[in-house]
Amino acid sequence: MFFQAPLPRCKIQQMRARGLTGVAPPSAYIPQCLDDGSYESVQCLQATQYCWCVGSNGFEIPGSREFGRPDCDDMTINLTTCHTDRMRALAWTGRLIINTFVPRCLPDGSFEAIQCQPATGKCWCVDVNGNELVGTRTDSKPVCTSRAGLSECQRERQRVLGWSGVAVDGTFVPECTADGGYERVQCHEVTGFCWCVDGNGNEIPKSRLQGRPVC
Repeated sequence: MFFQAPLPRCKIQQMRARGLTGVAPPSAYIPQCLDDGSYESVQCLQATQYCWCVGSNGFEIPGSREFGRPDCDDMTINLTTCHTDRMRALAWTGRLIINTFVPRCLPDGSFEAIQCQPATGKCWCVDVNGNELVGTRTDSKPVCTSRAGLSECQRERQRVLGWSGVAVDGTFVPECTADGGYERVQCHEVTGFCWCVDGNGNEIPKSRLQGRPVC
């Protein structure tokens, strides 16, 4: 019985890029494969004439992209978790896919403290491993004051929500501003009562009432 060996990853990506017609659009990236099916060490996007080095898995080696062909002979692959996550998100086109989150990395390969999703306009703080810090997601860029990324309000909010992001029934969850401070009006959703707070989140006496007070 004849068994056909599975196609190497590079060949599969090459076929996908060319599609059913076998001819890819001029702007498309087509992986270049060696005769044995492995990736050529230099990959190029012909439309822009930019090239980059890749490792054996086809992932781009950070810092190797340049106009023309780079010298990849002395370059070794050293992908961090951030780089790997970024390459996976960008897939093989090198371009952003709609609604796909692409992590941003610092030059040393670590995660940027603030990550954003352009499709939704949301941003949030992350820890050193790229994990979102609960309570930091906002419609604008939050202030991640340290690698921990949390202000006092955000820390309190995270303690309440935990890593599940869901509070226990009846628990008060503080609301934080985009820069990490306490919202002037705080409310308990279960009771419907709201109150004013100072800059440290302390309730201002006699401000609590049913509905939202004017603070």
